[in-house]
Amino acid sequence: MSSVVKQHGKRSLVIEAARTGDTKRLMLVAKTRADMNVVDPTHGFTPLLWACQAGHLECLLWLLLHGADVSYQTSKGWTAGHVAAITGQDQCMKALIEHRIDLTVRDSRGCTTAHLAAAHGHAGTLHTALRQGVDVNTTDNSEWMSIHHAAFHGRLNCMQTLTRWGAKIHSVDYNGNTPAHLSAAEGHLMCFKYLLAKCSCLYHGINMRNNLGETARDLALRFNKLPVVEFIGEALETATQSRSDLLEMKALKYPAHTAAYRGDLDTLRRIVESGVANINERDEDGSSPMHKAAGQGHLHCLEWLLEMGGNFKLKNNAGESSQDVAKRFAQLAAVKMLKTEKVDVDTEELKAMGPSQVTDSKAFSSTEEQNKAENTPNIASVHDSNQKNLGVIGAGDEDVDVRSTTKHLAEQLEAERVRREKLESQMDDCCTELRQLRQALKRVHVADCPCRNLK
Repeated sequence: MSSVVKQHGKRSLVIEAARTGDTKRLMLVAKTRADMNVVDPTHGFTPLLWACQAGHLECLLWLLLHGADVSYQTSKGWTAGHVAAITGQDQCMKALIEHRIDLTVRDSRGCTTAHLAAAHGHAGTLHTALRQGVDVNTTDNSEWMSIHHAAFHGRLNCMQTLTRWGAKIHSVDYNGNTPAHLSAAEGHLMCFKYLLAKCSCLYHGINMRNNLGETARDLALRFNKLPVVEFIGEALETATQSRSDLLEMKALKYPAHTAAYRGDLDTLRRIVESGVANINERDEDGSSPMHKAAGQGHLHCLEWLLEMGGNFKLKNNAGESSQDVAKRFAQLAAVKMLKTEKVDVDTEELKAMGPSQVTDSKAFSSTEEQNKAENTPNIASVHDSNQKNLGVIGAGDEDVDVRSTTKHLAEQLEAERVRREKLESQMDDCCTELRQLRQALKRVHVADCPCRNLK
């Protein structure tokens, strides 16, 4: 009985000395051959974990030199490295690293030291762990990366550290939530702003949806995080204004094109006649004002441009003339006007020729007519294709096409419905299995709890 009491007393002395950082008492107790890896029955901590928790570096180093077990894990799966990450004891973490502690060990929730340091806002300890090769994008049991933990708890300093080390800001957890979703749901406005600033596209960052179809704004509204909601509204308004400013800048750069596109003949005439822009000026896409007017079907602008000597044969970067653009947008009146203009120009060129040139032209015309006769089938097929594209097809053919298309779409819809039902069934089975596995895992943890065995 007395030996048991003495052993219990030694255990209490070792734990108490580690908690208070009393290295001298540890030395005295060590002379009595006390166990340096004794476990606290209340919390499951060894003296090494208590020294890390309190940040007693001298005591920690003494324990490491006298055989303290750095691989010991509590019932929650915590090692001394996890405890140092939680409490932010950076010097203790470095001492543990020198004694070859494994920082990639996971606790019962699948968290590494990087996850816990990010969750508790200890950027220095997080940086120390990342320098030792801990994967910045590793996930826990909830598929949360370290940046998810930092965003959820509002740890802006840790988020900045993680992004510098290559954290994926668009990564999603098993619910489809990005770090932006989590920071918005918790109302961490500065973290949310930082994440949006890192997005390549503002709309993409704000409008991403989770598995329930919710955006960051939806989550902020649901949890009544009004500052985040107001900021998102202002950000969207600013983005819309920036887009309109960009279009306005383009309009200022090519005013003749803008006037032709809008059908504003008075402005177009004033710009061209005052010499602000050339009538055949090209924009970044190689289009002239005539391309813009033809595509929108503004006949009055098109007519004026032709009268002023606009070149309707110019082609843009896609190799399209003004007539081609009019065809593409089904502006049939513009197509007819440009076609008539082409015929008139050819007639004037013929009148300007001399007698010998006319003879040569006739010989050339006969050869050209022969080539056209040979290519008649191809021209006919192209004509039929153009007619269909422009919507000029027979009533009977149209009815057949409509019935065929309707039947095909109905078959596709039915196939998609069957596929969706199968996927929903599989998802329900997976959810049930996952729930059962989690319950089994909880039972295993309860059965393995040392406190239960003591009772």
